[in-house]
Amino acid sequence: MQAALQILLSLIADLLPTITGSSSSTTATINKIITALIQIVPLLSTAETAVVTAVRNMISALTTSGAATPAQLTTLQQLDAQIDAYFENAVTSFATNHPDAGVTTQTPGAGGLSGYTAPAATTTDPTAAA
Repeated sequence: MQAALQILLSLIADLLPTITGSSSSTTATINKIITALIQIVPLLSTAETAVVTAVRNMISALTTSGAATPAQLTTLQQLDAQIDAYFENAVTSFATNHPDAGVTTQTPGAGGLSGYTAPAATTTDPTAAA
């Protein structure tokens, strides 16, 4: 599944540089990409980091292309927020289920989605015989 997703994302990424102007065909192409991203984003909660990065890069490229309509920009912002929510929920769930891991969570927009606090250093020598 991951391999197929990466191939699809690669194909979409190859299309991005060709998206220019504000013609009806450009709008239609962006709509098709957004439709694909809407289907892909829910899969990201279990995806590899490279896949997530590829999707985020596509959202960024479309957002900054100057070719997306206001409605398309809104949808792209919603997709980006959805990705943030998936990972914030994953961090919160992990922190709840592993309180000794030292994971802390933050509210989005307050300096990041999640932070990590390293566990306190131990003073015992792990090589010493018990």
